Amino acid sequence: MKRLFVIILLLVSFVIQASAAAAAKTKIVVLVRNNLGDMPEAVVQAFEQANEDITVELIETTIAEIDQKFLLMAASGQPLDVIISLSLAGWCNYAARGMFLDLESFVERDKDTLIAKGVPSQIPALLKMGDKVTSVAYMLWASFVTNYNATYFEEAGLPQISPNWRETNWTWDAMVAAAKKLSRYNADGRLARAGVATYYSDIHTQNYTLMWGGDLFPPETYNDNIVRDVTFYTPENRVALSNLVALATEHKVSNQTALRVGSLNLANGLAAMEIMPGGNLTTQAPKMYTYGVAPYPLTPVLSQRIPLTAWVRAAAIYSESKNVEAAWRFIKFLMTDAYEIGEFDLGGRKTGWNEYRGITYKSWQNYAQYLARELNLTHSPAVIGNFLAEGIASYTRVTAASNALMGGGQTIHSPNGPLFVYLRDAHAGKIPVEQALLQAEAEARIILSDIHKDLQLK
Repeated sequence: MKRLFVIILLLVSFVIQASAAAAAKTKIVVLVRNNLGDMPEAVVQAFEQANEDITVELIETTIAEIDQKFLLMAASGQPLDVIISLSLAGWCNYAARGMFLDLESFVERDKDTLIAKGVPSQIPALLKMGDKVTSVAYMLWASFVTNYNATYFEEAGLPQISPNWRETNWTWDAMVAAAKKLSRYNADGRLARAGVATYYSDIHTQNYTLMWGGDLFPPETYNDNIVRDVTFYTPENRVALSNLVALATEHKVSNQTALRVGSLNLANGLAAMEIMPGGNLTTQAPKMYTYGVAPYPLTPVLSQRIPLTAWVRAAAIYSESKNVEAAWRFIKFLMTDAYEIGEFDLGGRKTGWNEYRGITYKSWQNYAQYLARELNLTHSPAVIGNFLAEGIASYTRVTAASNALMGGGQTIHSPNGPLFVYLRDAHAGKIPVEQALLQAEAEARIILSDIHKDLQLK
C-alpha cells in the first residue's frame, strides 16, 4: 500500500510539473495567407523546437479574405501578435494608422546579432512608415531581371545573355529584336508563344517607368513612404509605357497584362522571356529546356543599371500584442535561422524556407543550388547565386516599391488600381497610352483623397 501511495504521489507530481511547464509557455498568434509555402509547418515546428517556451498558433486565410480577417480580429479584440504581409492590400494603410508596433528599438538592440547571422545592416530598419520601423523584411526579391528559355534562344540563333549587372549589350532594342525572333503565331495570326511576357501590375509598371527615367510617384513620397500625389502623365512615363504597350500592339510579341494571367508564360514553355523580380524563376518550369537569368534590359536613357523596386515579404507585430518579445523572436527566426533548417516536404516536393530566397548572401547561393538541382541552367550555381546576391545588395530599391508605400497599391495594382485598369485597355488597343495615363491619374487622385481623409493625413 505504501509503495502504491508513493507511485501515486510521483504521478501527481509529474502531472503538476507538466501542467506548470505548459502553462509557462507563451502562445503567439500569427495571421498569414494560406498559400502553399507561406508558413510551412516545418518552419513553425523548427521555431518551437528552438524556443521551447513559445508555441505558435497560425490563423490562415485566403487572399480574398485576409484583410477582412485582420480588421475583424482587431475590432473584436481577438489575440493577435504577428501579421505577415502576403496579400494584405491595406498593409501600408494599417501601418500608417498605427496598427503595427514600432520595431526600431528591437532592431537597434539586436542589430549585431542579425548582422552576425548574415543579415545586411540596412535591411532590418528598411521598411518605414513615417519615422517608424513598422515591419521587417524576412525575404527580398533581387531587383528586376530577365528570365529566359536558353533552348529557344539557341534554336533562334541568339546568344545567351550574360548574368552580369554591368553587361551593356542587353538593351531594350536588343530585347525587342530577340522577342520578334522568338515569338510564334497560330495560323490565324494569334500569338502562340510570347517572345517576352510582360506584366502591368504591381511593381512591374513602376519599374518600367524608372527604367526610362520616370516614376509614378513624386520624389517627396520617399521621405515618409506616404503617397500624397501621383505623377503618371509625365513625358518620361509616356515614353516608358508607350514602349511597354508597343510590345503587344505594334511588335505583337507579348500578350500579358496581369501577373501570369493567361496561358503564355515561361513556366509552361509558352514564353521565351519574362522580365520579373529576381528569384522568380520557378522550378516547376518544363525540365526539357535550359534556362538563363540576366539583368533587365538597358533603355536608351540609361548608361548603366540603376536600383529598381522589388517585392518584399515582411512581418509586423500587432500594436495590441500581449506577447511582443516572443513575437519578435519569431520574426528574427524567419529572417535568419529558418533558412538553416534544411529541406522539408512541401506539396510532394523537397524545398527550403521561401525556396531558399532570403535576405542573406548564403540564402541566394542556396537558391541557385536548388535551381540547378531542378533545372538545366546556362551558368553554374555559383555564378547565378552571385548575380542575384549582387542584385539584392546593389540593384534593389525596396523603399520605393509601390507595395511598401501607403497609397501605392491602391493606385496602380491589379485588379482595381486605375493605372492597371487603363493600361490594360491600352494594351488591348482600346485607348491610347496618353489617355490611359490621364484617366488613371485623375482617378488615382480621388482614391488618394479618400485614403487621406480616412487616415486624417495632410
